[in-house]
Amino acid sequence: MVIIRMRLAMVKLNLEKVTVCYRHKKEIITAVRDISFTVETGDFAVLVGPSGCGKTTILKTIAGLIAYDEGRIYFDGIDADRITIKERNLSYVPQNYALYPHLTIYENIALPLKAARVPVEEITERVEAVAMDLEISFLLSRKPRHLSGGQQQRVALARSFVKRPDIYLMDEPFSNLEPDLHRRLRHELIKMHGLLRATVILATHDIEDAFALATQIIVMNENGTVAQSGPPTEIFRQPVNRYVADFINTKGKTNEKNI
Repeated sequence: MVIIRMRLAMVKLNLEKVTVCYRHKKEIITAVRDISFTVETGDFAVLVGPSGCGKTTILKTIAGLIAYDEGRIYFDGIDADRITIKERNLSYVPQNYALYPHLTIYENIALPLKAARVPVEEITERVEAVAMDLEISFLLSRKPRHLSGGQQQRVALARSFVKRPDIYLMDEPFSNLEPDLHRRLRHELIKMHGLLRATVILATHDIEDAFALATQIIVMNENGTVAQSGPPTEIFRQPVNRYVADFINTKGKTNEKNI
């Protein structure tokens, strides 16, 4: 993997009784309720749960894209309300890729570096390196509309990696990748985390990904609350209830070899 060339600052993240509500006309819908968990410095935390349980809402709230109604979020002990989104120094890979259609792939990947006023030569070096790692070098001159869903997913990952943030937030980052590339990128993420001990929070419904990647798994209930949080071995061997036990054994994918 070429893109790792400097050690990142590392951040501890705390969510304390965070509740997020959406307002639809006169109705108030609670997306996540009373969420509390800690992601220690250098942890790889994975949020798992069924569709609609609030995984994306949690990531967007940490990123500062959604306001929370109750509770507190702390970055290394500093209240999130006291720091700007830029000061959080994180990257967020959304499910919909969020690529700019009028920019080339090179320009999309380089965007966070240009915003940070990184020298042009370094931008070129970092973009080309991450494009090589993700096997998208041949796409750099194209526009997003000419790419497949899987290719666009890789571009979104490249834009996240090239920034070298303190915290990586990833929402279903492998969802549109073919199986071979899915496995390879999962392996690259494990390598990246092992080298940098970067703080990572990834949301997925894929139990196999969760147990392959995580140092901590946070299992979400359907109603937007935390069912159980802990190391993979604890989640597997000591599920707190039948819901957690059934969920982690979905389709029979999870076993001791995955942990």
